[in-house]
Amino acid sequence: MYKIFFRSIHDYDLVKLTEIEAKEIIKDYISYACAKFQSCRQDLQLRDDDEEDFNIKLTSLEIEILSSYMTCEYLDSTYLRTPLLLKPSLQTKSFYSLMEKQQLKALLELRKDLLRSASNLEVQYSLRGSTMFAQMLAKRQPVPEPVEPEPIEP
Repeated sequence: MYKIFFRSIHDYDLVKLTEIEAKEIIKDYISYACAKFQSCRQDLQLRDDDEEDFNIKLTSLEIEILSSYMTCEYLDSTYLRTPLLLKPSLQTKSFYSLMEKQQLKALLELRKDLLRSASNLEVQYSLRGSTMFAQMLAKRQPVPEPVEPEPIEP
């Protein structure tokens, strides 16, 4: 699961931390993700934080959902709750550049998309194996191929 999480972030500041500091931060991200993943059919408290592993076998979908929630918490704690990045939205335009405001807006949008994606995965997870899910899959229509517009004659 750590590999999937680290694949979704590129934070070179984590490399500067001691191993103990990095593990403590990751532990916080995992705790957050486990708390958010309320529909999990397994007991996510069955984990060994020292060994950085769960004492249960997680499915690839469960790992993906947890990783998505971990990434959201990473964004929150690293960028969105950081006063330096929040200041541009609270101060005058002349004091801070438009670039910082655009970065904050993009980060907030990214977080929103990650939470939506994790939520959608969680819905799929909770419906998997149910008759309703099987019916939905059976009724699903294939996505039509895009049609290229005809060129306009001058």
